[in-house]
Amino acid sequence: MEKFSWKNGLLIIAAVVLNCVICGALMKPLDAPKGKPRSKNFFDRLIEKHFRKGRSQSEVSENMQKHADMLHAVQV
Repeated sequence: MEKFSWKNGLLIIAAVVLNCVICGALMKPLDAPKGKPRSKNFFDRLIEKHFRKGRSQSEVSENMQKHADMLHAVQV
């Protein structure tokens, strides 16, 4: 196998990148499954819990921010 010069190396890299661009342009987003609805995550359950207690949307937003800050502090 003979050695490639830097110009031929860049040409090969450009061809690979162009191939990736074309493949990326052909991709389309997947449709959501039509069957069973997704399970609720932590924040969905938190919002429902606060709305059942008769709190306003601003109070729920403030509490969600506090919970998110606490979770971030625990992760760090």
